[in-house]
Amino acid sequence: MIFLVESLEDFIKCRSSEEVAAAAVASAKNAFVIIDGTSRKIPVHDLIPGQLIDVKQGMIVPVDGLVISGNGQINEAAISGENSFNSKSSGDKVYAGTLLENGALVIKAVSVGHDTAIGNIAQLIEGAEDSGTRRQGFQKAVDRYSVYLTIIVISFSVVAFFVSFSVLHMELFESIERSVAILFVACPCALILSTPTAIHAGIWIAARNGILFKDGGVMEYFAKTAALLVDKTGTLTHASPVVSEVKTFGDTELKDILFIAATVERNSFHPLALAVCEYALQRNIQFGDVQKYTELEGGGACAVIDGKKYKVGAKWLMDDGREVTPEISNWIQDAAEQGLVTALVADEVKILGAFTFTDRLREEAPEVIRKLRALGMSKIIMITGDNSAAAERIADALHLDGCFAECMPEMKLQKLHELKKTEKYVAMIGDGINDAPVLAAADIGIAIAGTGADAAIAAADIALTGEGLEELSKSYSISKRVFLAIRINLFFSLLASLAMMFLVSTGICSLMAGTLIYVACSALVLINSYLPAVIPVKNF
Repeated sequence: MIFLVESLEDFIKCRSSEEVAAAAVASAKNAFVIIDGTSRKIPVHDLIPGQLIDVKQGMIVPVDGLVISGNGQINEAAISGENSFNSKSSGDKVYAGTLLENGALVIKAVSVGHDTAIGNIAQLIEGAEDSGTRRQGFQKAVDRYSVYLTIIVISFSVVAFFVSFSVLHMELFESIERSVAILFVACPCALILSTPTAIHAGIWIAARNGILFKDGGVMEYFAKTAALLVDKTGTLTHASPVVSEVKTFGDTELKDILFIAATVERNSFHPLALAVCEYALQRNIQFGDVQKYTELEGGGACAVIDGKKYKVGAKWLMDDGREVTPEISNWIQDAAEQGLVTALVADEVKILGAFTFTDRLREEAPEVIRKLRALGMSKIIMITGDNSAAAERIADALHLDGCFAECMPEMKLQKLHELKKTEKYVAMIGDGINDAPVLAAADIGIAIAGTGADAAIAAADIALTGEGLEELSKSYSISKRVFLAIRINLFFSLLASLAMMFLVSTGICSLMAGTLIYVACSALVLINSYLPAVIPVKNF
C-alpha cells in the first residue's frame, strides 16, 4: 500500500514544468509574421529566428527579439514579476510572454521556443525540482522504525515466555498468555496512527480555510521553517498602480491638473489611466466633455477639451516643442531614483503638471507579518525584480528583516541558495511565472492561487486559494498545531507501549486490562489529532 501511494504521488508530480510555464503564455498560440509585406498568422511553435513579427496592442509577444519599428509600452511582469510599463521603440529588446499594453511593434525574432527567456524560466523550474531534497516526514520515519519496534517487541515476548516458563516456573498457559499480552499491548498501532491522523485533520482544517497542501510532509516541514522569502508585486502589493503624488508646475492649480488628466484619460483602459481617474473621483473631480480623443502609441493620450488640446503621457511624448524646465527635469529624475513611474500633463505650449504612481501595499500585509513573527517565523525577507528604492520603501513599511531587489529568476535562485546555507528550512511565497523556479527549489513553496500564474501554482507545495495574504498566517498556524499534535502523539504512544510492556511482563496488568488500556491509547491519539478540527475557523 505504501509503495502504491508513493507511486501515485510520483506520477502526479511528474508533470512537466516546462508545459506548465508554456501554458502561462498560452494566449500566444499564434503569431503574425510579415512575409512579402503582408501579415500572416502562423502557430508560435513554427516560428524561426530572423522572422519579422507584427505585434498589436493587447497581444502577447511570442518571441525574444529586437524592435525594428513602432512604439509601445510593454508589461514585463511575466519575466521580472513587476507590473511596470516599459516604453519600447526601435532597437529595444523584448521578451516572449510579455504583454504589449498599447502601441504597435514590428519585432525581429532572435530566440524562439525553449531558447526564450520564458523557456529558460521553465528549465530553471525543472532543474530546481530535480535538485530539491525529497521530504521525509514523521510518517515515513515511523513506518521505518515501527519495523524495528516490532522486532524488539517479538523478541521481548519470546524472552518473557521462556523466563516465565523456565525461570519463574509458571504454568504453560499462563506463560503463553503473558507473552501474547506483551505482543498485544506493545503493538505500535497508536504509534502508526500518530502522524497520518494529525495530518489528515490538518489538511481538512486547511482546506476549510482555503489552503491546499500537496502532501503531509509539507505541513510538517513548514511548521519547522523559520525563514521566509516574500515576493513583492502581487504578493505584498496589489500589482495595480495607484497615484502617489500630483505635482503642479508654474501657476497651474491642483484641481485643474486633476480635471484635465481625468478628462483625457476617461476613455482609456490603460492601468495608469484608470489610476488617474480613480484618484480624481475620490476627490470629487467632475470629468469634462471631450471633443476629440486619440490614444497615442507608446503610452499616452491626447484630447481636445473646450477647444484646447491637452496631452497626458510619458516624457518622451512631450518632446514636440514644449519647454522642459530644470525644475521639471529634476523632479522627473528624483522620481526615477525612487523607483516611481511618472506621467506628465501638458497643453500645446508647456507642461502643466505630473503624476507619480506606485504599487499599493495589501491592507492585510502588516497584520500577517506580525502573526507570522508571533508564531515563530524569525526571518522574513522580501525578494523582488523591482528597483532598490521602491523595494526598500515597502520593506521598511513592513519592518522586514531584509530586501533583495532587482532580482531576475536566476538571481532569485542564487539568493535562495545563499539563505539556505544559514537557515535549516526556507519557505518562499510568490505568484508569478518568474517566482516558479524559486518556489520549486525552496523547502516549502507557497503560491497565491487566486491571482497567481499556473507555473507558480504547479511548482508550489502550498496553494492559497484566496487573493489575499490572510491564508499565509493561517497555513503556518495550522502547520504548527499539527506538528505539535504529532509530537504529542508520538511521545504518548511510545511511552504507553513501554509502560504496558513493563506492566504486563511483571504481571501487574492482566491481558483484559491491557486490552482496555490499549484501545484507550489509540482513542486518545485520535482525539488529540482531530480535536483541532472542531475548533472554530477564526481561531486559526
